[in-house]
Amino acid sequence: MALFAGKPIKHVTTIRERDKALIFDIIRRSGPLSRAQIQQMVDLRPATISHVTRELISEGGIREAGLSDNPTGRKQILLEMNRDAGVILAVDCDAENIMVGALNYVPAFIHPIHSEKTDLLHGAEGLVAQMFRCVREMMNAAGIAQSSILGIGVGDPGMVDTQSGLSVMAATIDFWRNIPLRQLFEQEFGVRCVVVNNTRSRTIAEQMLGAGERSDDLIFVQYGRGIGAGIVSGGRMIQGCSWAAGEFGHIHVSENGPPCKCGSFGCIEALADIGAMEARLKKAIISGGFSVCVKMAGGDIDRITGWHVLEAARLGDKMSIVIAEEMAECLGRGIANLINLFNPSLILLDKRLALAGDLVLDQVNRTVKRQALAYSVQSVSCRFSSLEDANLLGAALVVLEDKFEVPTVKPRLFGADRHAEKDPEISHQRLVSDAPIF
Repeated sequence: MALFAGKPIKHVTTIRERDKALIFDIIRRSGPLSRAQIQQMVDLRPATISHVTRELISEGGIREAGLSDNPTGRKQILLEMNRDAGVILAVDCDAENIMVGALNYVPAFIHPIHSEKTDLLHGAEGLVAQMFRCVREMMNAAGIAQSSILGIGVGDPGMVDTQSGLSVMAATIDFWRNIPLRQLFEQEFGVRCVVVNNTRSRTIAEQMLGAGERSDDLIFVQYGRGIGAGIVSGGRMIQGCSWAAGEFGHIHVSENGPPCKCGSFGCIEALADIGAMEARLKKAIISGGFSVCVKMAGGDIDRITGWHVLEAARLGDKMSIVIAEEMAECLGRGIANLINLFNPSLILLDKRLALAGDLVLDQVNRTVKRQALAYSVQSVSCRFSSLEDANLLGAALVVLEDKFEVPTVKPRLFGADRHAEKDPEISHQRLVSDAPIF
């Protein structure tokens, strides 16, 4: 899957360079593989594959992984990516928390995740400084040398220009506007940085590694302080002409709804995000209502969160059930619109909504069946996402994709030296189609 339509194509000047990148990418995605299996997957002759794989082994990019278990014939040496050849640092920031993870090339975590509350009191400069400090703390705790870092992936809470690494704006953080995150991180740490909207990073992780099961047509609904959607259609992540696609939380669903941080009224986010549930429960308790959420918060109403509401709903708290069902009804109306627009095969709800058990999922399904086109509903399934740290895994996957993207050979200028055309090694090698990206 192409991460982002419109992304500049990486170029190299020789077919040899491209073949090397292609073989490494195949081993990275599908290994362990024998050289014979690689030949079956690409249009390259055995001598080329042997030469390139020897070179990759000597550079430390791949390694031998034992022998094949074929019942007959000669056992073949298997090759796999050297998952420990370097480290990826993944950062995720939203209005609630900053998280940093250190991962290998699988990607898999190699050290416990660092997490802390987001500092929203000292503006953009203070928040960037907090992110830098969290990364430094992870490097020190995990013993990571700067020279071993392949790249840094940053999941941002707002709209992101993925080509320049500019965070354009975030509805959930008022001061977070026009922040050149990629430039700031690369200046601070001296390594390549890739910035992506964190709803899309979660979508990528779920599509590749989680409940998305590599579906080419899925929508992931992120839920928290803010609501967003990552939309994969026809195998491509939709981001729009100005990177604003997927602002699901700002779909208008109520004429007389509450004000939203975007400046409008009656948005899904204003009616149904975690902050909206929290505010509604607190108002009901102050008006004399009863909820076990007060006990969950240690008797302090100010400490009640929307996550308490979901958990209390699962435990049978009547007030929380009503609030959670109305939230799910609102989500369902919006999701029905997404189904009518994009005709996905799969809807993934943020797994944090499972704190309420199946209550939210059941209500969303009922609303979708009532509101969406019956024909489209027949081919779509709805379930919870499955990954615990999809935000960081997705940021790491974006770094891997950026680093190991299979390039295109840059065409020669007219009249340039054509000696290479007479080289039998080059003339024998025919370009193959790009390996699937995600």
